[in-house]
Amino acid sequence: MCIRDSVLGVLGGYANYEGGIFSRFIYVPYTICRYIQNILFPIGLSPLYANEQGSFSTISWLFWILPLGLMAVFLIRKMRKRILWFFIIWAALFILPVLRIFSAHSGALWADRFAYIPTVGTSIILGYYLDKLANWKSRHLGKIGAIAIITYFTIFFIVGFEYSFWWRNDFMNSRRLIMDAPSSPMGYVGMAEDFRDIGEIDSAYAYIQMAIERDSTAPYTLAIASEIAFQKNDYEKAIEYAENLIRMKSSFSKPYITLSRVYLVMEDTAKAVNYSQKAVDISPFNPFTHSNHSEIMIAIGDTIAGIESLQNAMKLLPDNEMFRRRYKYIVNCISK
Repeated sequence: MCIRDSVLGVLGGYANYEGGIFSRFIYVPYTICRYIQNILFPIGLSPLYANEQGSFSTISWLFWILPLGLMAVFLIRKMRKRILWFFIIWAALFILPVLRIFSAHSGALWADRFAYIPTVGTSIILGYYLDKLANWKSRHLGKIGAIAIITYFTIFFIVGFEYSFWWRNDFMNSRRLIMDAPSSPMGYVGMAEDFRDIGEIDSAYAYIQMAIERDSTAPYTLAIASEIAFQKNDYEKAIEYAENLIRMKSSFSKPYITLSRVYLVMEDTAKAVNYSQKAVDISPFNPFTHSNHSEIMIAIGDTIAGIESLQNAMKLLPDNEMFRRRYKYIVNCISK
């Protein structure tokens, strides 16, 4: 939790939450219940749980205090062993930071990946009680317990196997995102990136347009849209998307990088240098802002400044083979 706080600035997310105390805690009982359900009975798993904040009334959100309270009473009355309490606390400590009490509920209220580590603790607790069930003194009840254990693990093995099917590759995962949340731009952005990565720019452009239609204000959507429009040589759209993103989120370096590349192609070198430098100023610890600035400076003939920027990128990401090859190529060209 301390590491998360030091890296992200908050315990629960990437942005400080400006709402009141009530609005911060209203979703907590529901979110905890969903995490417990996903851990113990992983049914309806999804790569993306669409935002359900508008799905219930305030009273309905508060209703989730009841099942949470019943679980707390059960634990207090039935949990006698210290080792079990250790694993309860284990699960609770790893769920607490992702409840986003200290940050905005701007996206999904929960995510499967945040349940992985708490699952270690809850699995041991579940195993303890299933073992007790299978070892009841009554012979018949013991058989029922053993059958229950086998059935439980068989069913959820099948469920987990089916779910993992959608994680075979990026295309499958993006398609599942579209299936589970068709009104969200995320799946369409994923498909756009997947097609871009294999050089299918027209298909990428078509999917990013679908994403824009669903949400034209999502920062990451606009960033990818600007990059793909640039690769499609639609410079007017690339500039439009990047400038829209800057107006909404001026601290995001991606649109500045894209604009620098667009204006370089359009032979407006002054703007190209200006935008590439802004990207570096905004994200000085991002190696790719430095590598982009290097390319811009070399393209306009300032090789020394380009090499310095590339060296900065290599310092920040020393294992990047692309940076090393590029640096070696530039130095060899100069020495000839």
